[in-house]
Amino acid sequence: MAQTDELTQLHNRRHFMHAVGHLIQACCHESTAALLIFDVDRFKVINDTYGHDVGDRVLRSIAEVSQREMRQGDILARFGGEEFIVFLPHTTKQDALKIAERLRQKLSQQGISLQDQELHFSVSVGVAELGVAQCNLEPLIKQADLALYTAKHQGRNCVMHYDDLDLASCERLELVR
Repeated sequence: MAQTDELTQLHNRRHFMHAVGHLIQACCHESTAALLIFDVDRFKVINDTYGHDVGDRVLRSIAEVSQREMRQGDILARFGGEEFIVFLPHTTKQDALKIAERLRQKLSQQGISLQDQELHFSVSVGVAELGVAQCNLEPLIKQADLALYTAKHQGRNCVMHYDDLDLASCERLELVR
């Protein structure tokens, strides 16, 4: 079975879930870790305005910049569509937020050259931290995804950590979704 996303040459969702799931189960009692989920703000507008070939160039550009920003041991994958995911082993909340913000800034500085203009784009990032004795990847993904969803609803082009969310708002967001 394929482990690589054909467009971006990053790990695909299946490989990420398998590899990170095993890592979390092996080290959940002895290590800190974090998860980032990020996606392209207004990606549908990019595709609709400039075409899918430009959208593909944006995704490849994001993959290239993201790979350069990752540390050894981080696991980066295209999670689907315009969504990317990163597992950050041995990473505290503060470090995860710094990494997420640095990545967001680097990507917002990146552009795609078109014939007569430069197309700039931004990403929103959701961050979640692996809790003590949390040995399952799914709740971590759900937390990071909720943080991403909140970042998108608070104006996009920002980083949001799950711990910083208002839980009542999260429950309402879950009902809406």
